[in-house]
Amino acid sequence: MSIYDGLVILILVFGLFLGYQRGFLKQTVDFVVLLITMIIASPLSKLLCKLLYPVLPFFNFSGDAKGLKAINLIVWRLIIYFLLIAIILLIVRRIFIKLKWAAKIRDAIVDANFVSKILGIIMSVPLTIIVLYNVLIIVNVPLINFSLKDESALSKFVLEKTLIVSSENKDLYLSSNYARKQVFSKANTDENFENINAKIANNMVKNNLTTDEMLEELEDKDKLLGTRYTVIDEIEDETGVTSPTGYNTTHEHTTTEYRD
Repeated sequence: MSIYDGLVILILVFGLFLGYQRGFLKQTVDFVVLLITMIIASPLSKLLCKLLYPVLPFFNFSGDAKGLKAINLIVWRLIIYFLLIAIILLIVRRIFIKLKWAAKIRDAIVDANFVSKILGIIMSVPLTIIVLYNVLIIVNVPLINFSLKDESALSKFVLEKTLIVSSENKDLYLSSNYARKQVFSKANTDENFENINAKIANNMVKNNLTTDEMLEELEDKDKLLGTRYTVIDEIEDETGVTSPTGYNTTHEHTTTEYRD
């Protein structure tokens, strides 16, 4: 068992403790609301991304991901997904307050007997798992080289087997996994990063995260491929100076084909 597995187990244990404290009703309501929210947010985020990708700003990330602007498709999908979750939960909370359900649930927590607390422990398992899923899907983003997660069988189980949610976000999960491996691979060099970017983009099409048509539209807008130039590189290009690493910073613009 890896250290990361241990952390996942600790979170699960903490969830069991909260389940005992809160009782069956509160845990059940939270689980149902969160699950339905995620089921709604996932397909809605896909739809919104199709509409918004052409107008959203695409960032040229730093570090190993520098120049790999195709990763923006994953990042924006995550941002929109969690924004939708937050908005839906806020709406549900307002409905609960309006109908005075929140007060009734609080009263039920106070009056929870031992049986309710035991059932709350049981109900806390699926609730904690879907909360963990949301944490892990963020950790899985290609900008984070979290090697401990790759050694964790439990995190893989949560990401791949969490009820309906994991299947709804399978395109995001698979694309993130592939992109992260490419970003932190030895093949991701200054000379080869354009090819890596194209491979990441094409894999997104394969996983149904996006389409060939969307990639072509983004490429036409010069949004899909970034640069590994820095301000110093641009100055060197203008003066014709070679970078200290020996890599000539003068490049010709090339067009990358985002198709298999």
